[in-house]
Amino acid sequence: PQIKGIEKTKVAQAVDVLEGHIRLGEKVFIIGGERVGCETAEFIAERGKKVTLARRREGLVLGYSARAREQVLARLEKRGVTVRTGIQYEMISSQGVVVKTREGKEELIEADLIVLAAGSRPDQSLLDETKGMPLEIHLAGDCVQPRSIQAAIAEGFQIACLI
Repeated sequence: PQIKGIEKTKVAQAVDVLEGHIRLGEKVFIIGGERVGCETAEFIAERGKKVTLARRREGLVLGYSARAREQVLARLEKRGVTVRTGIQYEMISSQGVVVKTREGKEELIEADLIVLAAGSRPDQSLLDETKGMPLEIHLAGDCVQPRSIQAAIAEGFQIACLI
C-alpha cells in the first residue's frame, strides 16, 4: 500500500532487524502477518519490547497448517504481542502509525520503530551470475520462493535424489 507521510529514519526491513543492524525502540510496529512478520515479532518481543503486529487481511500465518498456526499464535500471545488484522495503513508519523479499523475509525498506534515484514521476493542473484556457464543448476529454497527452512530442505532432498 502507499503510505503517506513516511519518515525513513523510523522504518526498517525485517531482515535488518533480525541481523541486528537496527536499534530497537521500546514500541515496535510490524507490518506483515505471515512467517517473516510473526518471527520478527517474536524475536523483538523476546527482547522485552512492546510489539504490535498488523496486517490488512484477517488472520495470521495463513500459509501454515492449522496446528502450526496455533503454535505461532500461542507463542505470540505468550510474549505479549498485540495483533491487529483487517486494518488499513493510513500514515506513518513521528508518533507511530495511523491505521483505519474495519469500522472505519482512524487510530494512532504509537511506535518508535516500524518494521516492514511483508512482500518477500525470491533472491536469484547467484543464478544470474551463473548464466552462460556450463553448469546444471537446480533451484531450491528461498531463491524459488521465500518459505520455511523445512520446505528448502525438502526441495534440496528431492533434487539430490534426482541427480
